[in-house]
Amino acid sequence: MSVRRAAVRRLLVLCAVGLVPWTVIRWTDAGRADYGAYFAYGIGDVAGPLGAHITTLPTYVSQAVLDAYWLQAWPTAAFLFACALASAALGLLGREDRRVTAGLLAMAGASAGLHAAGLAVHNGRLVVLPLGTLLLWSVALLAYPDALRRLVFVRPPP
Repeated sequence: MSVRRAAVRRLLVLCAVGLVPWTVIRWTDAGRADYGAYFAYGIGDVAGPLGAHITTLPTYVSQAVLDAYWLQAWPTAAFLFACALASAALGLLGREDRRVTAGLLAMAGASAGLHAAGLAVHNGRLVVLPLGTLLLWSVALLAYPDALRRLVFVRPPP
């Protein structure tokens, strides 16, 4: 398989990770279950009292008070993911440092997990499913195993 074809495939996988919900939440209100989701690009109710709608991440950040560390973790994860996308896109030009992309994905997954854990701890009524952490770490492990190994086990040149 050519290097360019592998870079295109990795970039498409990353784009797919950005389209699915990173955190799915379920809550009950007056005996009725509602569902919401945090995506890389926004937050929305999947099935809620207002019906399906989405608030983009820039709108959310400009209007929300992000005073808790776990509230800041979601925009941080989205930023790290965008940087990983940009790094993977450099692979189309043969300029990607795969260690950087893998590290960004790992940090984005950790940040998404911190956000999901904060949601769950802050509000006990929520059932939180941290899909973003699982997806980001899975892509990092499956698409960049050699880069992660070189990132963790750095050997000095002989």
